[in-house]
Amino acid sequence: MRKKIWSKEDLVIALFVSKFGIRGLGIDKVYLVREVIKGTTVRSLNLQAANIRAMLGLEGRKLYSSSKLKISVCEEFGLQPYSILRQIVLKMILKSKEGEQLELF
Repeated sequence: MRKKIWSKEDLVIALFVSKFGIRGLGIDKVYLVREVIKGTTVRSLNLQAANIRAMLGLEGRKLYSSSKLKISVCEEFGLQPYSILRQIVLKMILKSKEGEQLELF
């Protein structure tokens, strides 16, 4: 499998997973990576989520160097509550089921 370039939408999903797991999404991680994010693995999703947790200081340590896009996603969405992030991710899951391109808004 070729290396995936993670989009903003993919990273928002990883942010949700990093903070809340897949609770409340009605799907498992395998479906999430195969059908929604696409072109990646559960292991890669877990790694992205771990990096985001570290960036947000949720791991007891802080990660300071990362991609500009990941930093931007953490700044824009990192303080959003569960209900808002869940709503955003559920919209992306629905779009993927309908064969549409993932977009945040």
